[in-house]
Amino acid sequence: MPLVHIYVTPPLVDEGQRQELFLSVTQAISQSLGKPPEQTRILLHELSETNWSVAGQTVAERKQTSPSAK
Repeated sequence: MPLVHIYVTPPLVDEGQRQELFLSVTQAISQSLGKPPEQTRILLHELSETNWSVAGQTVAERKQTSPSAK
């Protein structure tokens, strides 16, 4: 049974975007591993921008100094 963890900073645009993410990942796992979609489990972790860092800066700090930084 494939188990996929996805970490993002919120917000996702809407519930439709979340559903599209789940469907796309499920299809990719099914095609690449040959597993039935019913066996795929996905855990979506929405992390605060202050709990995620890149190069020693939180995502929140990076957005303040460079709006294009993610």
